[in-house]
Amino acid sequence: MLPSSTNLKICVMSMTLCSAGPSRSSCSDSRVRPQQHLIMSYAPAGMQPMVASLNQSALYLAVSLSGAAGGIALDAAGAVLLLPLATVLAVAAAGLTWWHGRRTDGRSVLS
Repeated sequence: MLPSSTNLKICVMSMTLCSAGPSRSSCSDSRVRPQQHLIMSYAPAGMQPMVASLNQSALYLAVSLSGAAGGIALDAAGAVLLLPLATVLAVAAAGLTWWHGRRTDGRSVLS
């Protein structure tokens, strides 16, 4: 297994290349695999396939609900407020990611 700093660099490079490439949909999985690998590493022995399935199901549910929430927001407030609402949700997601990624010993989760 590669050191976690190397995995992070590979992940960032693949996301950069995929978002700039002509076929963005072919690289969408490059964002999920590092997260899924980390989640599976925390799973008890023998439970990794179940954890991976639950993670993927949660991602599908989140994508479905985000489309519904976007449609409701468009109907309720119109397109004018869609960008500020998306900004608030993105900042909230970044804050929650940071909050849950902290460790009590002061080290990074990735190290």
